[in-house]
Amino acid sequence: EQTVDGSRTLISTEFLPCGSRLFVIGQAPVAVRPADPVKIVRKTRIGGLEFPVLRDEPNAFPLDMPEFSIDGGGWRGPLEILQIDRAVRDVIGIPHRGGAMVQPWARSQGKKPAKSADLNLRYVFDVEQIPGGPCFLVLEEPWKYEISLNGNPVGTSDDDGWWIDPAMRKIAVDPAMLVEGRNELLAATRHDSDSGLESVFFAGEFGVRWKGSTAQVSAVPATLKLGDWGPQGLACYSGSVTYLCDAEVHKVSGERIFLEVPEWRGSLLKIHVNGRSGPRIAWPPYECDITDILREGMNRIGIEVVSSRRNLFGPLHKKTAGAWTGPWEFQAQDDWTDSYVSVPCGLIGGPALSWRKEQTVGR
Repeated sequence: EQTVDGSRTLISTEFLPCGSRLFVIGQAPVAVRPADPVKIVRKTRIGGLEFPVLRDEPNAFPLDMPEFSIDGGGWRGPLEILQIDRAVRDVIGIPHRGGAMVQPWARSQGKKPAKSADLNLRYVFDVEQIPGGPCFLVLEEPWKYEISLNGNPVGTSDDDGWWIDPAMRKIAVDPAMLVEGRNELLAATRHDSDSGLESVFFAGEFGVRWKGSTAQVSAVPATLKLGDWGPQGLACYSGSVTYLCDAEVHKVSGERIFLEVPEWRGSLLKIHVNGRSGPRIAWPPYECDITDILREGMNRIGIEVVSSRRNLFGPLHKKTAGAWTGPWEFQAQDDWTDSYVSVPCGLIGGPALSWRKEQTVGR
């Protein structure tokens, strides 16, 4: 609350534990006085242990541990894709990729590299339930590859646009090409100094779990329980998930209604009430005043957990998480595992509504 008293601007506010406020004012002097204490009149949990959910993008998982064959030799691996890039460069006799290399777009154009090799990659994943909607392979420079899925050719000359990054192109995959059980994706290319192997991604309307070091496609989750969403079919999901719950609200004059989200994992919370966008929450205390966008009676509240790209893009094979992520964290051989290492994400603790009333005290 802000009032002007002559040449002074008075701001009355509330500072809860770990709370912070940012005030943008003009050039007038400011006097700040402590706000009257606030009493929580009552509190009620909303939602249950399981929530209907909405996602804002397709689910996906990486294919980054293929077997490989160089110049018609025997199959080797499986091996992580960046390590394969180094192995094929060793066979060709060209330097490894690194920060000191000249990037392909900065090199002389129109001249083919002198050294190259045929490279075949074989990826496998499991399907428990065949998806009912469209699926996509996502990769960089798909036109450089000949691809087949379970023996069926996958066209790479045209794409369906980009996904996440303009360099990552979507190649449509008919779900009818998939089979229950083991699925095999073959990719063949000519590898040279201008090539750079990266992960391939499989995206679509499905759930995915890790079965050891193999991705397993399952039914798309329509609901989620409290806790990490990874083991619930979103092992690598990197978009937003909105948890939906209904709450009956009765407003009382002089009371404010706060939404509390005690525990969650992600990058940001976006709050929606009855289809309207509400406050955003990024720092503790994880709560916000939603009085003015609530209506009397039943309300639909959406708590949108915005995740990150970490569980999709990695580093996925570094055993210990750190505060820093750079190029070498993706090839940390002294801290390596062939298994997939993820971080928890989702709504962990049950949300609640609390009714609060300012208590007037003597001055």
